[in-house]
Amino acid sequence: MKSTAIKTIQGVTRELVMRSLGWDDLQYGQYQESKGLEWLRGYCGDDEEVIGHYAKHPLFWKWYRNHWHARDMVFLANTKRMSVAEKITHYHNAHNMKGFRYKPHRVIMERTMYEAVIYPATHEQEVTA
Repeated sequence: MKSTAIKTIQGVTRELVMRSLGWDDLQYGQYQESKGLEWLRGYCGDDEEVIGHYAKHPLFWKWYRNHWHARDMVFLANTKRMSVAEKITHYHNAHNMKGFRYKPHRVIMERTMYEAVIYPATHEQEVTA
């Protein structure tokens, strides 16, 4: 039986970026994660505990990957005639977190903290009471 994979636009974009840069899945994923953590440090400061809560929550990463995808689409449109070295430089510039001005909607950040901190703390109190 032949398996047919359904590809999302984000998945296709990711494949095109990796091919354009000469990167594999691991390189792409590690770079995306490192930039996400860099963004969290800029947003949360040096509070590693808070950063850890956000970094473990899928809702944050869904939001982050949506914005990442938008920048990847612009990257692909603007780098067709560049060398690989030029593309890599452009890609690093496109994902420079100092230039990343978007912030998640307050609901995303509040829900993340609620599920990571508040609910477990209040639920623990109910169990021990």
